[in-house]
Amino acid sequence: MLSETRLWADVYDALWNRLGDGPVPLTSASITRAFDGAGSISFEAPASDERVIALLKNERRVKLLYHDPHTDVVRTIGSGIIRKRGRKYSASGFQKTFSGPDVLDELKRWNTLLGRIFTNTAVSDVASQLAVLAGWQAETESLLDGNLITARFDGASILKALQTMTEQIGAHIREKVDVPSDRDHVIEVGRFGTDSGLWIMNPEQVTPRAYTNTDIAFIDSLTIIHESEAMFNWIIPIGSGEGESALTLEQATRLTGYDRLTTTVGTKTLYYKKNDASIAEYGIIQKVVTFKNIAPVGNSDTNIEYAANALDEAADAALDRNGTPQTVYKLSIQKGSRLIRCGDVVHLRFRGAVRGLDGLELDDETVEGDFYVLKVTENVSASGVSLTLEISDVDKLPDSEAAYVLSAIEDIQLANTKPALINFRQSFTDEKPVQQWNGQPTYIRYADFPIKLDNTVTDVSLVRVRFVSKPLYSYTIGQYSATGPSVLNQFNVAIGANYPQDISLYIDNVDRSAEFGGPWNAAPANAAVDQTIDITDYIRDAAGGLRQNHTLEFRVSEQTRDVRVPGYGGASAINAIYGNQGIIRCEIIVQGTSQSIAVT
Repeated sequence: MLSETRLWADVYDALWNRLGDGPVPLTSASITRAFDGAGSISFEAPASDERVIALLKNERRVKLLYHDPHTDVVRTIGSGIIRKRGRKYSASGFQKTFSGPDVLDELKRWNTLLGRIFTNTAVSDVASQLAVLAGWQAETESLLDGNLITARFDGASILKALQTMTEQIGAHIREKVDVPSDRDHVIEVGRFGTDSGLWIMNPEQVTPRAYTNTDIAFIDSLTIIHESEAMFNWIIPIGSGEGESALTLEQATRLTGYDRLTTTVGTKTLYYKKNDASIAEYGIIQKVVTFKNIAPVGNSDTNIEYAANALDEAADAALDRNGTPQTVYKLSIQKGSRLIRCGDVVHLRFRGAVRGLDGLELDDETVEGDFYVLKVTENVSASGVSLTLEISDVDKLPDSEAAYVLSAIEDIQLANTKPALINFRQSFTDEKPVQQWNGQPTYIRYADFPIKLDNTVTDVSLVRVRFVSKPLYSYTIGQYSATGPSVLNQFNVAIGANYPQDISLYIDNVDRSAEFGGPWNAAPANAAVDQTIDITDYIRDAAGGLRQNHTLEFRVSEQTRDVRVPGYGGASAINAIYGNQGIIRCEIIVQGTSQSIAVT
């Protein structure tokens, strides 16, 4: 059994107030530190110790400390929250067992609440604002100073929000160790990769002096996994929304990273990125990658641009991390006397040899290089300290079915709290008179039809217009009687014979007729016009932006014609002069995307 000076726990309440008058001695402990998330702790203590019975309760916070006799250094090997207690019997007597998540789990229990929005905000500011909600602090590497975050969080845990933010920019999070005060808890944000100074190697390859060198650890066992199933190097990144409503790279303006390229399927333009170095080595591996947490935080052009840039950056990070096969080394090592953190770099030197059928030695696997630490499990017992590491040549955890399921469950739980991009379709039909006659007096009337797009609209994918021309008509005619001065009222629909000529279309006061084949029914022609045109680009790219009251105006040129009207007192009909007149019937269909957010 370890002495009380070798392994112990300091105990705290939920507010990190120290409990008890001294440390609680432990017989063993195991701590797992995980990359980009909460790890776990477990430990055992003598069941007969009064301090164990009095202090170690569920939801108590503990810090596990170890005095290393080789270095004469006391270090914190882990902090966590007791969530499960048990009792067991072994040769050493009755023991109390305790386990739970590490202290990062506190960030799961605090929430962003609803509508927490960051717009083009520095990573350090976002991390600090999120961490302080849980009473934590955040420290961000200066290398991330140029990264900006655009995100909206609704009902997400603080830990989930931090994970989402860092994943999008190719960074990581972890708890900072050795902070000055028990009450201070710090989340670190960065790309990490600090050299730990630890060399791991085959014990038969080193001299006896190496056994006293704390910078060297020896391999007990090694498992090597080469994985390429999750690779891709050509992606179409998709943000929030479904189908036509989904966010794409179309509005992105970011200048760094892989080039934005386009391809077409039918008439649809698709935006993609590719890793040419990976393609040259492994061939094209295509994938549509969704980033459902990336969505415009508002419906303005600026907010859409920010979201598209965030999607662009996330696509770059995904191409970097998934463009090569991943090799993971699972190691059990001896002489692990130093603190190893996830995200640190260790040096591995290994030569694995097997004998062939002819008895000759074959060099099966030789490894020498620097590797990221993905996972650390540290075990402390009466026999000393042992370490189990997972290290990799890529700074990402291998795909795990369990992790995927947990992430999917949380995403489902949050689905109804976060505004989503949705499709909408609106259509309307109206008809109005049009006229141009520079007689005495001048009669001018434009047939105008509004398209009103306010700040509830995120984007439009289609604006289709069908317009039909008709002659003028009247519902009643008043005519003088042939036998006297009385008026004979005739109720009738009288339709003229002349259609409006030289019809022009103005979109937001700009003549676009020629671009669609107009003007239509040019004089002296006299025929109905029935045209369907797509004006999407002119609405999306209009001066003043998409969200405004757009106008469609149909105009006609000056023309004069003779028309026969009834004579006075039943006399023969006479000719009169009238201008270029008629009716325009307009049908407008608008399809697009919208978010259910407050209009600002």
